[in-house]
Amino acid sequence: MRKPIALVIMIVVVLLVVAMLVPRASETGDSNEAGAKEQSAVPVSQAAARQEDSSRAKEVALGPAPDPIVVQQSCGSDPRYVSVTFRWGPSGKGEQWVDISLFANDFAAGTFIGVGSFTSKVGQITWDGLMSGRTQYLRVNTLTSTGWESSKTLVFTTGTCVGGAVTDVYDSGLQVLGQQFADAIGNYWADGTYDACATDLQTGQTACANGVHQQLSGCVINFFVILQSVIDVQNGVYSEETVGDLISRTIYGSNASTAHTLYSIVGSGDVVTGVGRVRALIARLGMSSTIIDHPPAVTEESLGVSEENWTTAYDVNFALAQLYRGEILTPFWRDYLLAKMEGVKPGLNYLIGSSPGGIVSHKNGFFAGDGWIDNDIGIIRFGPNGEYAYAISFFSQGVSSKYADISLGQTIVSLAWDYFSSTKY
Repeated sequence: MRKPIALVIMIVVVLLVVAMLVPRASETGDSNEAGAKEQSAVPVSQAAARQEDSSRAKEVALGPAPDPIVVQQSCGSDPRYVSVTFRWGPSGKGEQWVDISLFANDFAAGTFIGVGSFTSKVGQITWDGLMSGRTQYLRVNTLTSTGWESSKTLVFTTGTCVGGAVTDVYDSGLQVLGQQFADAIGNYWADGTYDACATDLQTGQTACANGVHQQLSGCVINFFVILQSVIDVQNGVYSEETVGDLISRTIYGSNASTAHTLYSIVGSGDVVTGVGRVRALIARLGMSSTIIDHPPAVTEESLGVSEENWTTAYDVNFALAQLYRGEILTPFWRDYLLAKMEGVKPGLNYLIGSSPGGIVSHKNGFFAGDGWIDNDIGIIRFGPNGEYAYAISFFSQGVSSKYADISLGQTIVSLAWDYFSSTKY
């Protein structure tokens, strides 16, 4: 059995300027490359690093730094990101590096950001530009006389910025859920690349396994032409009758032909123009890792930006959260779209549609490429009056055989349902 490795695509080099100014010679094969390009452009303000009392350092035994902790979190101008201050007890026995990752994979090479070096007595830094509402993993590495030694990994969740203040900072249950996703993926029998995210739509916090890895989108990208068409109806560009049946048919059977017609309508008769409008919508939603170039299955009607369409589980959930909060559509048209997304045909309800309960609104996508691609995204509402909700996305690609991903997807969906419906709410 081969465990899938989270691969990081399109790393933005400028994010690594601070880390690469001082190369690190690690005996453990660690990397200073970013595990997620959305993380901070200037990850650590060294001016914010403060030395602890040297007498305290002398009391610490030779070896790794004692467990790091989170001191505080704060918001900046962009509510999607927070600054976090960390503190630990330095051993005083060698230079130090601080590593952070979005992945529960023991800091595998290429999946984390490392910054330093810091002097042996530094015991506090502030890290700017960390994604809000995400479970993250941090360690302190000390270069001792016997080699590199790591602190215990700190697992923490960044808060959500509301009105300039950090709220809902710690959700240990979501941290556990993210680890359960990672364990299920890591132990799965079928080769492939698998990603999953679940977002609590009450708090905005997200648990992921490999959630920032770009995946081939398949027909889930057609959710955004559907969304654009509903925005147009809401804004009076054309009537609901013009697109309503096409929306239903696109969702019901994941119909690429009816989706193609929607791109034409959104583009005022020109498909490529329609794709361009959807691309602009994706950009407005802040989906920085998502690329749409053409309608699925119609590669000749292309914007010329990519050979494939790509997205991430994190990007999709970020957009679904905005939809649910009423930031894209009015409540009436939001509920209209969610109701449409309940109408998936029974034969396609094998991933998110397999949820043990709740009202499931989802859009799936499936095709054969380099291996099998099978994706599903959606929102599940539950509670006596449907007052609670979470977004969930499952992506798979390069799967070794047709439908081999189904059992894993159903496990992810079941884990999320159990957490939100029984543990959290």
